Amino acid sequence: HPGPFRCVHLTCSVMDEHQDELESWLDILAAKGVQELVFVNRPWPIDLDLPATIFRCTSLVRLYLGFWRFPNTDGAIPRPAAFPNLRELFLSCTTVNEWDIAFMLEKSPVLELLMISGRPAFSTLHLASDSLRCVLIPVTFFDEIVVVNCPRLERLCQCAFVIPTKLTIGHAPKLCILGYLKAGRNTISVTEDECPTLPNVKIFSIGVEFQDDQDVEMIPSFISIFPNLETLHVHVKLKLYFLLCLSCILYHCYMIHGQS
Repeated sequence: HPGPFRCVHLTCSVMDEHQDELESWLDILAAKGVQELVFVNRPWPIDLDLPATIFRCTSLVRLYLGFWRFPNTDGAIPRPAAFPNLRELFLSCTTVNEWDIAFMLEKSPVLELLMISGRPAFSTLHLASDSLRCVLIPVTFFDEIVVVNCPRLERLCQCAFVIPTKLTIGHAPKLCILGYLKAGRNTISVTEDECPTLPNVKIFSIGVEFQDDQDVEMIPSFISIFPNLETLHVHVKLKLYFLLCLSCILYHCYMIHGQS
């Protein structure tokens, strides 16, 4: 095919059987100007090395990687290793280090969407990007998530917490959607301003086990961080008699925060 390639999905092969071809495939895709690449090792071995020639695909707009070991960005990599057009990056069950995430954020100046799922090789995720607007973490294995400096970040969404996780928000003035946090398992702190609140957050999601008194007691402290909250999503396995508990708690929060 003479190209250019707008969209290529390579998802149905055990890539361990094609190790001799992997680098040449990526070279061809780079030469053909691929814009969207879904590249999945299906699914064993899950730690197969992704060829560093992936960094030659500088025309990429969307990149989805599944079941790979990310190339070591701390060592020698092909030049130019930059993604001037990359807007969406999905890392699914891909082994990455903290410096790999920092490298991709630095080299992707227009990146808007970042998704990380699976178990990473590091415990603290630091986010610093002038372009990020949405971060998705379907399954959270991080001990801590730190939003260092993301001036355009609007959404930070997590779906399931496997371990207790601390969320620290530095500079994220446009953050308006956050969730979900698990009462009793997660903590949140705001470090930039003297007043530790997130006034722009309009939608917040929290997980609660009403059988656990600690979960229930933490709800007002979570709500107090969002003085302008408009929509609250509560994820809970409810029995009928817990509906009354939920109503009482929401009324209590309403009264504490001056009907705001």
